[in-house]
Amino acid sequence: MKKLLFCLLLIQTVIVNAQFQKNFIDENYIELNGSSQLEITPNEIYLTIVINEANKKLKLSVEKQEALMINELNKNNIKLEENFKVKDFTSSYKYYFFKQTDIHKSKTYELKVSTAIELGKVYESLEKIGISNISVARVDHSEIEEFKLQTKVNAIKMAKTKAKKYTEAIGQTIGKAIHIQEQAINTTQNFNQLNEVVVVGYGSRSKSNKFNFENLEFRNIIISAEVHVKFQIK
Repeated sequence: MKKLLFCLLLIQTVIVNAQFQKNFIDENYIELNGSSQLEITPNEIYLTIVINEANKKLKLSVEKQEALMINELNKNNIKLEENFKVKDFTSSYKYYFFKQTDIHKSKTYELKVSTAIELGKVYESLEKIGISNISVARVDHSEIEEFKLQTKVNAIKMAKTKAKKYTEAIGQTIGKAIHIQEQAINTTQNFNQLNEVVVVGYGSRSKSNKFNFENLEFRNIIISAEVHVKFQIK
């Protein structure tokens, strides 16, 4: 009896699925892709700063260099609790017994700034005290996921606009969407690759030998999305 009941339920499920597929296939529909692109200015710029005792210009311990650096960052109103952290700390002590070289310590930090102008000010301040091993690790935006979602929505709207235009050309109209599939969502910048991060105007100096902060900016992050949509045709 249980086997018979199970078989009946299975047959009923297959019939329902077959009817659903048949209804979907039998409908008149139009299918097309919609795409959208959005440019945003990064508001999170991650810097890597390295200090070490092998710095011949300073000839100071890591601790003293760190104190000087923190003092300069505070002068630039950087919120260190939120935007500054130690990434790595190393020492050449393990090589001392083999090569009889001097023991040097080094420390790597990550600093987050909001604008290219702020980056330039930080670079100039640290260069002034002899710390110049600074590089841009990656850029991002604090609301990147929201922007990605909005780009997808815009792509769907574009697909609907195209569908309306196409069906109007043949004297028909579209109904509800019966299928939506996300095709791709991409950004033009790989945040983990430094060669994808481009600073415009960096290094340009005025006659006073100071950075021209007004001309310093990052290229925008470009988000692109594509969706595949099917609409009923009435």
